[in-house]
Amino acid sequence: MIAGTARLGWPDWLARLMWGLLWGLLCSLMGPQALAAQADAGTVSAARTVNTIEVHPGAPLRVVAPQVQVLEDADARLDTAQVLHRLDGWTQPGGDAIRLGSARSAFWLRLRLANRGTGPGEFVLALGSVRQDHVRWVVADPSGRVELERDSGERSPRSTRLIDTQELVLPLALAAGQQRDVYVRIQSHDGLSEPMALEVGSRDRFQDRARQRLALMALYCGALLALLAYNLFLFLSTRGPEFAAYVIYAAGLLLWNLAYHGIGFEWFWRDQPILNHQLPLIGGALAHAGAWWFVPAYLRLHERPGLQGPLRAYRLAAWAHLVCIPLALADFYTLSTYIAFAIGTPMLLYTPVLAWRLALQGQREAVFLALAFVAPVPALLLFYAQLFGVLSMGEWGRFSIQIGSFIEMVLLAFGLADSMNALKAQKLAAERALAHSLERQVGERTRDLEAANRLLCTQAVTDELTGVFNRRRFNEACAAEFGSGVARRPFALAMFDLDHFKRYNDVYGHQAGDKVLRQVAQGVAAALGARGEVYRLGGEEFAALFAANGPNEALAVTQSLLTAIRALDLPHGGNPCGRVTASFGVQWCNHGNGNGSGSMAGLDPDLLYASADQALYQAKAQGRDRAVAQRQPPGEAPVAAGGCAAGVEPA
Repeated sequence: MIAGTARLGWPDWLARLMWGLLWGLLCSLMGPQALAAQADAGTVSAARTVNTIEVHPGAPLRVVAPQVQVLEDADARLDTAQVLHRLDGWTQPGGDAIRLGSARSAFWLRLRLANRGTGPGEFVLALGSVRQDHVRWVVADPSGRVELERDSGERSPRSTRLIDTQELVLPLALAAGQQRDVYVRIQSHDGLSEPMALEVGSRDRFQDRARQRLALMALYCGALLALLAYNLFLFLSTRGPEFAAYVIYAAGLLLWNLAYHGIGFEWFWRDQPILNHQLPLIGGALAHAGAWWFVPAYLRLHERPGLQGPLRAYRLAAWAHLVCIPLALADFYTLSTYIAFAIGTPMLLYTPVLAWRLALQGQREAVFLALAFVAPVPALLLFYAQLFGVLSMGEWGRFSIQIGSFIEMVLLAFGLADSMNALKAQKLAAERALAHSLERQVGERTRDLEAANRLLCTQAVTDELTGVFNRRRFNEACAAEFGSGVARRPFALAMFDLDHFKRYNDVYGHQAGDKVLRQVAQGVAAALGARGEVYRLGGEEFAALFAANGPNEALAVTQSLLTAIRALDLPHGGNPCGRVTASFGVQWCNHGNGNGSGSMAGLDPDLLYASADQALYQAKAQGRDRAVAQRQPPGEAPVAAGGCAAGVEPA
């Protein structure tokens, strides 16, 4: 056990050190010179002519950000005509993405798309970002005549989008050899613009990728929703504060992902562009607040006098993040983002340090928490590194937060489950310690033994693979039918096996063969119903015992079983019939010792089995997929029914 008065000295000063370092980093990143470094660097490469980007129909998407030219409109007063005739001021920043930084300026991007294919093509220019506040698309021919001018963006109605998808995209149809100049005006609502990894490619390829990304996000959100619902149920059952905090955390993550990636704007709040702009901040604030409420509740910091400082820090961080919600509703997007970064990142880095310290002292819950909070750290750092231009943009970076957060939420769910199981085990142990009533224990154990015996009896006579009766049950049934050497009733024994079954296993594999055995056994059992029982004797060999008043009825029932197998219509490439078939041999037995037509003369289970088996081999010899009834005495021709060819054939 951990002493309740233990103090953790070194994580406290480590936390203060991390706060100082990250605050300095944040201040440097927030500075306009750092955020605008890419644009400033581009001034050494002035551009007076538009760069031509060649495209081909059906080509995959490729990044063209390094070839895009940028013009800064500091006063945001230039109109389209002025920009089209502007020769000076254009720069080519280069790099894997266009990073406009933190500025109130409007920025114009330009490039020329030329179809170098042999035929016409449908192309797209994708900004590589769903979160650009104000976007104006302008398409002009080589002479400068404007063919398209459309204002759109995240803060514009959904109807302004040229393609109804999450990303901001310009569709463009070009004939073979045709080229068009594309200008894009970008302006942030309050100064913070996210990186844009501009891409060009065919429209079909873009739509394929959009569907793939939507499927991945739907899978992620569905899994997150399942974890949220499960822990909400646990909270309603236990009223545990750690479950409530987990639910808030998961709900915030879910809301952030739906809004940040444009899924909610496409499916849920299509007519609320301003709300869509605010919801990522609200979701992020809820996620951070839920996380910082969860950590102290899960680790039970309130029970540790030596950890009251970290406890107060987590509570303060949680309430500080909630301040971002009114800021978001007031449209202070940039300020809310910086607050979340300044508070959330140090706490995220400090939490695994604290958790590992507690884990080393023996607290089991801390192990799960440490692993959970280590998982998203690389993902979050990668996200911010790409956002601020420290690392190049990439697909992994786009989904880094989803990957890291999902791993984190699963580990936290495991931790909660483990904690709940531990508490449950302790409670059960206490209850058992109080349970001194031997009578109750004996009664419980007796019922368990009876249930186990019933289960064993069922398993002893049931074939594990197919679910029908096994050979043991078959032998017992035969003995019961004959009694003391005399048949108790008229009945029939039908033997059957699957035709060319070895070929089936060779072609489709043994797992598929096992599945066919199950389907056939269950199909025959269903067709036979309460009239009798079906047994698996071994491999693909089966038997059926059922009541029958005469040989013709025995053959008719057997034919119905054959029909049931045919109705399954299971494909079998190694069978000339092209499907799974079976061959049946049936022997009818009269009650008593009489020698009626089609009856057995000497009542003996082995003789009955041998006679039915002989009829089965006759069915095989006659071409399979048929039923043959054995007639006694010998010399009377057996009767066959069915077959791949036709009808009833003599033996």
